[in-house]
Amino acid sequence: MNNRRDNKRIILTEERSPEGLKSMKRKKEVLKMVSKENNIIEEKTLIQISKTLKKRLKEISKLDCKVNCKIKATVGLSKKPNESKLGRGKGDIEKYIWYIKKGNLLYIILYKTKEQELLIKSLIKEISYWLPFKIKIEKEKSI
Repeated sequence: MNNRRDNKRIILTEERSPEGLKSMKRKKEVLKMVSKENNIIEEKTLIQISKTLKKRLKEISKLDCKVNCKIKATVGLSKKPNESKLGRGKGDIEKYIWYIKKGNLLYIILYKTKEQELLIKSLIKEISYWLPFKIKIEKEKSI
């Protein structure tokens, strides 16, 4: 450790080798869920998918994996159709949806090991059956 004086205070600085920093920070890999088709997704399915992903990833690895949802259901649909006659109102919002286009990023999952990657891919394949459109998995390296 080195001691420096800056403006009447002592700052302690720790010297570390670059190898030590590399060993402390392990590189994380990134898996992305991307849509292949245009479609609509409801808020219920988004919540269901997020809960199961987080629950299963906690079982797989303790605090090593992180999940980010990149879409939110913000478009409200009412019970009555758009072509209803004037004067009676549109009614309450029945459900929230989100319009998904081809190539939209749905989820980002961060992980560290190859074993986790295999388990996450099988989990994503299982979850893809709940979705009304096809998805693809893209792999990317991250810091």
